Amino acid sequence: MSENSYTPLSLFKSLFFLPKQELFKKLKKTLIFMIFYSALIGILDYKHNIIKDNTELGQFHLLFSFCLSIIISFRINAAYNRWWEARTLWGSLVNNMRNITIKLNAYIGIENDQKLKSYLRSFPLILKHHLRHDLDANRKILLELGLDEDSQFPPTVLMTTVISKINYYHNEGRIKFEQFMVLDNHLSMMTDIIGGCERILNTPPPAGFSLFTRFALLFYMLIFPFGWINSFGFLITPIIMVLIYVLLGLEILAEEIEEPFGCDANDLPIDNIAERLVLQIDEIIQTS
Repeated sequence: MSENSYTPLSLFKSLFFLPKQELFKKLKKTLIFMIFYSALIGILDYKHNIIKDNTELGQFHLLFSFCLSIIISFRINAAYNRWWEARTLWGSLVNNMRNITIKLNAYIGIENDQKLKSYLRSFPLILKHHLRHDLDANRKILLELGLDEDSQFPPTVLMTTVISKINYYHNEGRIKFEQFMVLDNHLSMMTDIIGGCERILNTPPPAGFSLFTRFALLFYMLIFPFGWINSFGFLITPIIMVLIYVLLGLEILAEEIEEPFGCDANDLPIDNIAERLVLQIDEIIQTS
């Protein structure tokens, strides 16, 4: 059974450790504010009956809930589509890097060309740092490889160098034309992967939509006690806490996964993917 399997015990453990979760920490101030806010509305209504038996407020809140569900669904779908596209690109990266390494190792023996070996091992790391704007880390790697450390597009520079190396072996007759064409197809897909990742990185979702979603959530939370205080009484406080945790939690989750190359808990694990790919490249080369 995997570590992430859902069992009654694991679910209860998740509830017990809820205050230690990163999402709860981000929502803590909002939850505290809404506890006092809903409790204040409940006390004022209990003492002064500020909210008469008015069903119109509850009906309006139901209608607004329907609108909000559409907004949040669209927000989550848009964010998840970006995350999934990024995961697909990195999956293609792994497959193409394996294919390039396996074929080059069979054609020329990569162990005989330490520079080419270093280029292949460094590519996943350089792409990862590039997507995180970690210029210093890439500058250090490029300097070790003897390439232009001031390049603004290190993955492209490195891939160009790899292509030049392969072209050299082709001109020397060590890589046949048919083999060269197979490699060229993989290398073309690698440049497409770089472009796809940069498109996600450089085209963030419209900021206005995120602000609109947050405004709708804030309005929903503030009017909730007025619509349901007569039905739930002081139970309104725990109910609104659950709603806030779910709805605002989804908004925070969307905010994290729409930028999939970062270091947040719900971003792509590209550190792990890159490190494992380097290990696989080493293993392929060692099996020659």
